[in-house]
Amino acid sequence: MKYVMYVAFAALLTVAPSANAALVTVGNIQTDDTTNFMTDTTTGRMYNRLDATLGRTYSQLISDITTVGGIWDGWSLATSMESDDLIRALLGGVSTCDVSVDQTTYCGALGQWTDGEFGASWDSDVDVWLYQSTYTTPGYVEKELGLGYITADGYILDFEDWDSRAGFGDVLTSNGGTGGLTGSYLLFKNGPVILVSAPPSLAILALGLIGFAARRFKKQS
Repeated sequence: MKYVMYVAFAALLTVAPSANAALVTVGNIQTDDTTNFMTDTTTGRMYNRLDATLGRTYSQLISDITTVGGIWDGWSLATSMESDDLIRALLGGVSTCDVSVDQTTYCGALGQWTDGEFGASWDSDVDVWLYQSTYTTPGYVEKELGLGYITADGYILDFEDWDSRAGFGDVLTSNGGTGGLTGSYLLFKNGPVILVSAPPSLAILALGLIGFAARRFKKQS
C-alpha cells in the first residue's frame, strides 16, 4: 500500500505549478509572470502577453513572425475574430462582442481583475491590445485597426474600427494622428491544450520516487 502512496505522491508533484511563477487565471485564460504567453485552456490557443509586443511596429512584428527559429516563429497577427475569441475566453465563454459590433461596445465584466495581470500596456490604468479590424462596423467607415480594451474596473470594451493603420506603424491616437502611445499588438498561435508544467526539480523528485517504489516492489516479489 505504501508503494502506491509513493506513486500517487509523485504523480501530484509532476502536475504541481512552479512556486516561482505567479499563476493568473481569468475566465478561460491562464498565464504566469515568467513567460511571454497566455493560453486559452479550453482550446489550447496561445496569445502573447501585452508587454511582449509593447512598442513593436507592424513591420517589426511581421519580421518577428516570419523569422525561422525566432520567439514568434509560427505566430500570426490577430484579426477581429481572434480578438473576439480572447474577449469571450476572458469572460468564461459568454460575450456581447462576437462578430461585428458598434464602436465602444460593452462586452462584459471580469469577476476579478488587476490591471497589468497580462502584462503592462501603454496606460497604467487600462490594458489594451491592437488587432487587424476585419469586420465592418455598422454606421462607421470601415478602418483597419481595432482595439480591445480592459478598464481598471475590469470592464471589457471593443473598438472594432479604431483607426486606419497608416502602414501599421506605431499605435495611432483616437483622433487619427500618430501619437506618443505605445501599442501592444495581439498575436496568436493555435495548439493543443497546454497544462502548467512542474519545475524540473519536482519532476526529477517524482521520477525518483516512482523508481524507488518500483525497486522495492521488485524486491518483495
